[in-house]
Amino acid sequence: MLFGLIVGGALGVSAINMLGGLSMQMWAWGVWISLAIGGIATVIFGAIVTRSIFAWKVNRMSVITMIVAASVVFMSLASAAIFSAHAGLEYARESQQLTKKVNIDIPDTTNANSIFIDMPVGNVSRINSDKFKVEAEFVDLPKANKPEINVRRDGDKIILSVSKKCNAIFFDGCLNVL
Repeated sequence: MLFGLIVGGALGVSAINMLGGLSMQMWAWGVWISLAIGGIATVIFGAIVTRSIFAWKVNRMSVITMIVAASVVFMSLASAAIFSAHAGLEYARESQQLTKKVNIDIPDTTNANSIFIDMPVGNVSRINSDKFKVEAEFVDLPKANKPEINVRRDGDKIILSVSKKCNAIFFDGCLNVL
């Protein structure tokens, strides 16, 4: 449990740091702190239960400590849920404000029968129109690069793909992770 607490805490800090510049980062820190406190209380609870099992002995102080630790775990989970709800609402609001649309220039569309989209994430929707066009939407995060979409033609197929510079997708943004 202690190893999971340390690794989870480190991964949580790095994920929260990727949210730099967004106001949901404050709520994410609340989730992380709540889960860290709950994790520490869980380790204490597990240590006392383990000691009691191996010693075949339970004293009053152990019982009181287990009750307090269990109460702290439940309260930290409740506060983590509250902070998570606020973070989700804040992300929904901010992602609407930060969503950008980009028109993608497609070279020659004559005799094109299909479009193949070679991307890790994304939504595809068909809109009836007289003109053939492709738009890309992305969330313009402060620490993320704008995804570059490549278009190439292969016979009667048009192939759309994300540039190799984008090797990680995080909250619909393109991060450069090495």
